[in-house]
Amino acid sequence: GFAPTAGAPGSVVNVSGASLSAVTSARVGGVDATFRAPSDTTLEVTVPASARTGRIELNAAGRVLLSETDFTVMSIPAVSSVAPTTLLPPGRITLTGTTLDLVREVRLNALVLTIATRTPTALAVDVPSGAMSGTLTLVDTAGVARPLAQAPDAVGFLALGGADDDRD
Repeated sequence: GFAPTAGAPGSVVNVSGASLSAVTSARVGGVDATFRAPSDTTLEVTVPASARTGRIELNAAGRVLLSETDFTVMSIPAVSSVAPTTLLPPGRITLTGTTLDLVREVRLNALVLTIATRTPTALAVDVPSGAMSGTLTLVDTAGVARPLAQAPDAVGFLALGGADDDRD
């Protein structure tokens, strides 16, 4: 058997059975996956980036073993744009992209922003007074946090201004 039964690319699936240290290759939904065998009865398979929903396939000693049921690969929310990219708080920003309905939380640095509206292609979030410029992070329904940017000129960095920004 295996657990969990669903996950996003990058997540680890624990396969249980016998003689798993003999496994020479693994696939998830027909896509080659990395794996390690911490014991003879446990195999940890990492869901590959391009995986799709399907059986977990293990190869060992010239035999192919298929899971009885499919592993469900969940989509990862992706942001293609943030508007506006500069804002005088309080205010609202809109993130556009794909599978944004899988976002359960948006953070600006460590500050959790209120999600005003959510659709598969757009998220509107409120930025409160006192918020500081920084990186936006999405937390998906699986609890995985993914920063959108690491640099001020990248999608996902929000610059916030205030009346006293011009002081020396």
